[in-house]
Amino acid sequence: LMARITGALPKGGAYLKEWDFQDGKLKVVLVTQGNTLSSSALVSALQLAGGFDNVQIVPGTDPKVMVINMNVLRAPAPAHV
Repeated sequence: LMARITGALPKGGAYLKEWDFQDGKLKVVLVTQGNTLSSSALVSALQLAGGFDNVQIVPGTDPKVMVINMNVLRAPAPAHV
């Protein structure tokens, strides 16, 4: 999961500060490295990364910190041959 999250981030744009995963829900806290990230671009990138649904940015007071909540989709069970 964390590799998918960090892979969706712009290079050098932010780092993953903390995360919490419970009952299929993932909360991540990102800290920007000077430049402000586009929340809509980040939501799109995470949805395109696959495995995430209902990606939402939580409004905050610090423009350098971004809190994101999302659902983690379960991988389909392998087909039996």
